[in-house]
Amino acid sequence: MCVPNEGLLGDIIKKSVTKFYSFDDEKITINDNLTIKTEPMIGVIGVAPAEGEVETLSPGDHGGNMDTTLIREGSTVYLPVNVKGAFLGVGDLHAAMGDGESWYMGLEVSGEVELDISVRKDLKLDIPFVKTEEKFASLASELGTDDALKKAMLKLLNFMVDNGNIDFETAGFISSLCGNLEISQVVDPLKTVRMSIPTYVLEQIGVKL
Repeated sequence: MCVPNEGLLGDIIKKSVTKFYSFDDEKITINDNLTIKTEPMIGVIGVAPAEGEVETLSPGDHGGNMDTTLIREGSTVYLPVNVKGAFLGVGDLHAAMGDGESWYMGLEVSGEVELDISVRKDLKLDIPFVKTEEKFASLASELGTDDALKKAMLKLLNFMVDNGNIDFETAGFISSLCGNLEISQVVDPLKTVRMSIPTYVLEQIGVKL
């Protein structure tokens, strides 16, 4: 969908439009001349917040609607446990979505998710993180992207210091050399960004994931 006043260009969208696309495991058909690769990902995955309640529409330190393309088959998501039982929730599946979800929505689909769940009491974290085969990233959500970017960087550096064998200054230099600030989504009540570093770096500094 596109909707007036929603998404990065919502101020210039004059009417709501909904498109339906056919897809299979390999491709999404836009028209007779254009197809896009199918790349399934999870939009919402989170736990209960430390206090009160939160809508599934909103992301935050508990996870939630982070719309992060790294959260896909084979990835590991690390979430803080804020209350007894955690109350894990998953939804908002996409057959494909670009980083940012800038036009308001990815290709929304129904589906099933199979999870392997474990508790890691050895890790220190208070926001979500995600690991793929190639990278490890902090996931930070704030009202503004600048605040979210700063938070994502600070939390990743702190994670490396708390769980590895380096000091804060060294972690900062590592982030300048091989860290990447990336946008997850800019359409929800809070904006979600991430800072990623290669997984091989974590191995060398002694972080066990």
